[in-house]
Amino acid sequence: MISTCLGQSADMTEGVYTDLKTGISFTTWTSQDGFTTGLVLPPNAAGQDAVDYIGLLRCESDTANATGWCGLAHHGDMLADLLLIAWQYQGSVVTSFRWATDYFMPPAYVGQDVSLTQISSWANSTGYEVIYRCRNCLPPKTQPAAIAKSAKASKTSLPLGYAQGFDSPLNPGCPGNVTFTFHDKGYGEWEASLVNTEATLYDQWALLATKVQNDTC
Repeated sequence: MISTCLGQSADMTEGVYTDLKTGISFTTWTSQDGFTTGLVLPPNAAGQDAVDYIGLLRCESDTANATGWCGLAHHGDMLADLLLIAWQYQGSVVTSFRWATDYFMPPAYVGQDVSLTQISSWANSTGYEVIYRCRNCLPPKTQPAAIAKSAKASKTSLPLGYAQGFDSPLNPGCPGNVTFTFHDKGYGEWEASLVNTEATLYDQWALLATKVQNDTC
């Protein structure tokens, strides 16, 4: 069961990572407990209030049997926020959008039209990584019985949050019905600078996003 908010401030190290296979260059943030996320925005994202981005999630696994899970909160909070959860399963990386209205296991997100298409991924006994295109993941959102929030790329920074757990998810082959344990490996939020996150090659890189996850189970 997931509980407790993401309100704890995270000590994140900012860096730059270029994926050798795709050439995509990310601004990255890495926590002290082994979570890394990266972000690329379209050209002139600030002027357009960009709603799409290319992202990176790289997470460590404690053991081959306890591969864990990790997640990104697109606006820094657990509640009323678009949550992206990732884990490894049978050599691949599986993802699920979630939306929490309380500090418990968040259900699958059924709101506005958001989508994730994978560009590349890998998974082994030490961890896993997925590079993906996230569409309509940054606009203002409303949800019944939830607080409407907004995170626009016209800001110079974006509040983000992360969480990760040691234990493997239950029912990992079914993204809509998967369940997670408490984020006992780490969690927190930070203010991510958007300076240098825009890329002139964004549209070219976005075309590499061709893998659509099969959520049928």
